[in-house]
Amino acid sequence: WQNYAAQNGLRFDQNAVTIEGNLRGFLMNASLISSETAWQTKLSLKFPRSLMSGLKIIPETSLQKTLAFLGAQDVKTGNEQFDRMFIVKAKNLTQVKGILSADFCSAASILAAGAADFEINDEEMTITVPTVIGDHAAINGFINQTIHCATLLLN
Repeated sequence: WQNYAAQNGLRFDQNAVTIEGNLRGFLMNASLISSETAWQTKLSLKFPRSLMSGLKIIPETSLQKTLAFLGAQDVKTGNEQFDRMFIVKAKNLTQVKGILSADFCSAASILAAGAADFEINDEEMTITVPTVIGDHAAINGFINQTIHCATLLLN
């Protein structure tokens, strides 16, 4: 992680095991967190601008199915895999349908497939994987894949 941070002009905190800074227009924070059973890697990307659409994308789970988001409408993208994997809510349905491209849906589905937690809202994207991503190539790939997905959403 220290090498990755140094090569990308980011701050590395050895005690907290975090990488922070601005990477390709996103304020990024990668950290190791502990769950009840294991260490996990969490990555958060703050978008350079708000989507201002009331967007919320979370995994489709039995618990989430029972919860409703007040003041928001369900969004279906037409991408069967994405629609099966996620609950998408928005206040501005037309705007959100315009930004959920096929490329974004595909990238998000791949990214979230191995995730312990995944969420996108108007301000940021957060993904947690149930392992410690320890080597330089793996953390580079994970961050690049997440930035690619966020970029597809914002374009």
